[in-house]
Amino acid sequence: SPMTLTGILRFVDLGAGQWVLETPKGKFALFGDIDRSMADRRVQVQGSPVDGQSTGMTGNQAVMVESIRQT
Repeated sequence: SPMTLTGILRFVDLGAGQWVLETPKGKFALFGDIDRSMADRRVQVQGSPVDGQSTGMTGNQAVMVESIRQT
């Protein structure tokens, strides 16, 4: 089911790199097309949970981004 998350967008520069959204509910690994200029900004992400995707960094929930905007 679609979800909306708000938090701080971070780019973790390890290996191939990974986008992570830091929220009050924890960290979410983000997948999809994300503009590098959004790094370190407060954003709202709409997307859907991805099953079975875990990253070495977060080990947390993964989300496939459908839309992202600055808040």
